[in-house]
Amino acid sequence: MKIGYLWQSETADMTQLSASVLHIKAVIQGLKERGHSVRMVSIPGRQHQWTEDLAQWTFINSQRPWAMRTVESGLRNIQNRFRLPYFNFFDSYHFSSAAVSALADCDVLYERYWLLNYGGLLTARRLGIPLVLEVNGDLIEEYAQLNIELSKAQWAAIHFINRRLFQGASHIVTVSEHLRQRTIERWGVDPAKVTTVANGAHVDVFALDQKIEKVRTRYHLNGEPTIAFVGSFKPWHGLDFLLDAFARVQSVAHNCKLVLVGDGPVRSELEAKVKDLQLEAQVIFTGKIEHQEVAELLQAVQIAVVNPRVSNASLAQSPLKLFEYMAAGKAIVAPSISTVEQILTHQVDAMLVPPNNVDALVNALLALIQNQELRLNLGQSAKQKALTNHSWARTAAEIETILTNLKRKLSPI
Repeated sequence: MKIGYLWQSETADMTQLSASVLHIKAVIQGLKERGHSVRMVSIPGRQHQWTEDLAQWTFINSQRPWAMRTVESGLRNIQNRFRLPYFNFFDSYHFSSAAVSALADCDVLYERYWLLNYGGLLTARRLGIPLVLEVNGDLIEEYAQLNIELSKAQWAAIHFINRRLFQGASHIVTVSEHLRQRTIERWGVDPAKVTTVANGAHVDVFALDQKIEKVRTRYHLNGEPTIAFVGSFKPWHGLDFLLDAFARVQSVAHNCKLVLVGDGPVRSELEAKVKDLQLEAQVIFTGKIEHQEVAELLQAVQIAVVNPRVSNASLAQSPLKLFEYMAAGKAIVAPSISTVEQILTHQVDAMLVPPNNVDALVNALLALIQNQELRLNLGQSAKQKALTNHSWARTAAEIETILTNLKRKLSPI
């Protein structure tokens, strides 16, 4: 198949390390390895461009007639002056025009969803080919937790457009079953056209024995029990909750350490909390590091934590860190929510704790710190499950099945 991959994002930068970029690269590479050609259209540097190798980009000429530019400028000025709801029509239309130019010979479109970006749906209708919409999280809940304030009129516009976008897509892929159910209920989508395809991990990278001496030296890890969290520091991850639990753990297991890998909007608050708890010597902030170094660092720690606090936003997610922890063979502590319980089993390949229960989190961490055999057994079981069921190759194969079925339905007999 010839697949058009769409990412209508003005902040698109495939050179940056983020969960979005890791996911996009893994899916595209996985589909290519299965024999398909994939051409991506996005907006790196605020310019419509396409690429087939995620490295070399080609600009798409999207010159618009003078009359259209004049009308667009006038309408945008009216919208700004009177604070009218923002429908993102012009941006989506221009993105669609660029995508039509670059993807005219494609069999199917695959788009990473974002609020109010419906260039993919316009493209699919103009080309007469199916669109698969990939949903990676509950953006409505994430906006709420990030305290992004929008007017009632703007929210009305979002709901109006999203309902038509989701209902107009040929198929929808969600990364968790919880998100699938929420998508069906919120947007009134036919359940038959929504499929859950969980995220995965580069198991060939994270399952390897890494050279960890340089990592231990860099972060002053000398073999003491070490707990890690990997990810973006967003409000819904509950890292302040993890720090409260760690303070209690450290008062019992005095030589343990906590490594927080990543960065994000709440980092300064976390650093202040570490100072207030007098844990500067025990808590290590690495900042953003390369993906390979994440794999190396995980080999240097013993315990890995998934979303310490559960929120409406995190309930719907399928965190990449979970599968990478598994592939690395770490003893995992995670909340006992449906998204996790569909993957891990308590005391078989993880320690699952009641959501938002600090006592249970503390007890689970102490149990693993104090029992090396338990850590090793859980880690090995998780690693085997990752190798068998949770590679990116498996994710790509499931997406391929959806795309193939859509193409077959629309092909003439």
